[in-house]
Amino acid sequence: MSPLPMVSLCTLGYTGNDCGVPICFGNSTLLPNAVTCSNHGVCKDYNQCECSKHYTGSNCEIEITCNKISSQNTTSVCNGKGVCLEMDTCICMEGYGGLNCQDLRCFEQYGNAGCNHQGICSNIDTCTCSPPYIGINCRINGLFLLFIPILCIICFGTLFLCFCFSIVFIMIKKILTLVKKIIEN
Repeated sequence: MSPLPMVSLCTLGYTGNDCGVPICFGNSTLLPNAVTCSNHGVCKDYNQCECSKHYTGSNCEIEITCNKISSQNTTSVCNGKGVCLEMDTCICMEGYGGLNCQDLRCFEQYGNAGCNHQGICSNIDTCTCSPPYIGINCRINGLFLLFIPILCIICFGTLFLCFCFSIVFIMIKKILTLVKKIIEN
């Protein structure tokens, strides 16, 4: 009489000679050509996958995207200015913000708000003002500057004071223009 073959009974969800290999959603790494965790993760315990970087879901079947762009597409996802770590959640690089990292930061605000909505935030902390607005964050209405010589005549009443005031104003305006050019470069 030959000895009876040994039968190993593993607990539910495990297989292998020592019952140490977990089964995930009906698949085991011991089976040839088995696809565990949708080929996007590792089966760590019974029906518990540890997903790779760009996948989520109980069986790693869902690719993480931000605004319908694959998190693996690093040049397009989050406008190329951030990383997509969770579904539709961009973590933006310094100086960028918005749902898709599309807004530049200008003076602690994102988008054109930092330029007082009188210009475009063209680079981090750099405004390109719409006429007639000027200044580093487009707060000064340049039209007001045209009226200073007229105000000078009304306020001071003499041509000499007005002339002096106008020269000072022109010098200040030139200095502001020079500072703006320096900042832009």
